[in-house]
Amino acid sequence: MKMNKNLIEENLNIEYERVNGQSLMTIETDKGYEEDYQIKMIVKNRLDHFLKISKASVNNKHYLKYDISKRQQFAQFYEYEKMKLEDVRLLCSNISEMVRLVDEYMLDLDFVLLDPNFIYMDVITKNLNFIYLPSLKNSNFTDNLRSVFEYVLEHFDHSMDKTSVVFLYEFYQNILSNSYDPYNLLKLYNELHDKMFIEEVKPLEPDYNDTPQTTDYENATEPEVITIDTISKEEILIDDPEKEKLEANKKVLAAGIIFTILSLIEMLSPRLIPITIPKALNFAFLLVGVACIYLYKKSLDSLKTEPALTKEEIPYVTREKKTNYTNKEASAAYKSKTSPTHNFTSPTPVTPILEPSASQSPNYTSPTKTNPTSKTAFKVEDNISVDTVLLSDFVKKRHANKFKLILDGDSTGLIESVHKNMAFKNPEDVELELDKEEITLKKFPMVMGNFKEVADIFFDSKLVSRMHASIKKEGEDYIFEDLNSSNGSFLNGERLETKEKKILKDGDIITIASVSFKVEIS
Repeated sequence: MKMNKNLIEENLNIEYERVNGQSLMTIETDKGYEEDYQIKMIVKNRLDHFLKISKASVNNKHYLKYDISKRQQFAQFYEYEKMKLEDVRLLCSNISEMVRLVDEYMLDLDFVLLDPNFIYMDVITKNLNFIYLPSLKNSNFTDNLRSVFEYVLEHFDHSMDKTSVVFLYEFYQNILSNSYDPYNLLKLYNELHDKMFIEEVKPLEPDYNDTPQTTDYENATEPEVITIDTISKEEILIDDPEKEKLEANKKVLAAGIIFTILSLIEMLSPRLIPITIPKALNFAFLLVGVACIYLYKKSLDSLKTEPALTKEEIPYVTREKKTNYTNKEASAAYKSKTSPTHNFTSPTPVTPILEPSASQSPNYTSPTKTNPTSKTAFKVEDNISVDTVLLSDFVKKRHANKFKLILDGDSTGLIESVHKNMAFKNPEDVELELDKEEITLKKFPMVMGNFKEVADIFFDSKLVSRMHASIKKEGEDYIFEDLNSSNGSFLNGERLETKEKKILKDGDIITIASVSFKVEIS
């Protein structure tokens, strides 16, 4: 996530360091702020929603240091997780509360570093902490808020129901048009949410019947609120001209049958009819009746020859992108992979020991195999183009590297086995062998930590931070990054700084707090 243009122009000099177990973000400033009332106000009152500040001067250079211990960068957290509406609501709530504090303590909103890269959060409570930096020269609260919600749009889970997506875009339009009060951002969210999601129910007229009404509260159910996605295809009214034509032809058939019956009765048993019908008219009735029956049969045959419109072909409100598969197995595999799951599985049940207070990546499937005995070896859809692939590229992809983590021990003894003390958010993202203490990673990035809602690789160890470290793949390189961990991430015995990245090589040893793994790239 790039900074907005105003903050880029600030040319901030930022460093990260650890001092006495604290993780600090240091920003160099052009003056000491010893007498600045705004900094004094925040330091003295320890305002909620603002990171704790300390001042420092070294060699005539001045710094403001912010305590980011046990917090994650907002942008980094949602690099691995998609945002939901509840996350947006909490964001609005935190910003509104922060704005009220700024007003109460006579601070300046333009000096708040309102950018996803500089907002820090507690991953358990989702409470946000902001950075107050009075040395900012080009910052503007309105532009910064727009930048934040642009980030929200980019990282929102668009696979949710369409009403949620439409709601978010409508909310964003209010931000773009400045149709909001920063003090009441949460109020605006709630009003729009109620407008779109809560169906207004007309109050019932009082019932004055003599018989008293009783309600079975135990078995009572809440009224169903129907949204766009819950409406079935059968509930949508569609004009069907063929059906109307068929109904009209049925009337013609009925008239033909009546004329034919009258004519036959007059010819065979004239006494059954009280009136006398001339032979010429009777013959005309017979011709008309036969003609009507013939026309109905002909129209019915024409309808049968036309392709029928099935229920599945009827367009309705919500449309999803269709994926073509050549066999049932591929379709079933796709459905199972794209179904979101939050279940962690391991061969042995694990009781997590969490710290105190404690995405779907796209799925790529291999080409579908075909039956060599079938008449058609493969089928190319009309809308699919097949490109020629260089042999060297094909061989390179076919022999793509496998990345393994082999358990090398835990100095504290908390992690005895991959199978006993570790679990995985999506089991299909890794490969395990029961008789080996190794993990083959099949998906990147992978977050390692002891917070199940976020960690792809879960450690049952209180020494591991909630979001401790991550392994990414950038091109052909595997990148190891520390995510502001408390007890550190190590590469070959060397501790990484906060947010520091290192390229992993075959044979490297990485350590997550006290748990070590050997890297095998083959």
